Amino acid sequence: GITGTSTILSGLAQGTTYYLWVAAVSSGVPITYSMRMSEITYSEPPAPLEVNITGIFCDVYISWKSPSVTGDLPITGYVVEYIYLITNTSTSVNTTTLNVNISQLIPKTKYMFRVMAVNELGVGPFVVM
Repeated sequence: GITGTSTILSGLAQGTTYYLWVAAVSSGVPITYSMRMSEITYSEPPAPLEVNITGIFCDVYISWKSPSVTGDLPITGYVVEYIYLITNTSTSVNTTTLNVNISQLIPKTKYMFRVMAVNELGVGPFVVM
C-alpha cells in the first residue's frame, strides 16, 4: 500500500485510459473511497511521412504527408528546420500546412533540412533530408 498523500505511477502505456480510486484506510481497512478518476496517457506525434524536397538555385520546396497515427492527439502544426552546415546555424519555420517554400539560401552551400510534427505535448521526431 501507499502511505502519504501522493505517489508516482510509472510504466504506463501511451494512449491507454487508466481509472484510479483513492481510499482512506484505518487499521488496514479501507473506510471510504474517492470518486473514480480517469486519465489518458498521450505522446508526441510521430514523424511526417513521404517528405520530398525540390530546389531551384536558392529556393527549395519541401512537402510531406501527415502521419496516419498522430500520437493520440491531433497534430497542430509542423516545424521545418534548415541548418547551414558550414556554421551549424539553424533557422526554423512553423507552419500548419503540409508544405513550405524556403528562399534566399546561399548558392553552392550545403544545408540539412528537418521536418517535425507538433501536437499540444510537443515536437515529435524529425525526418532528415
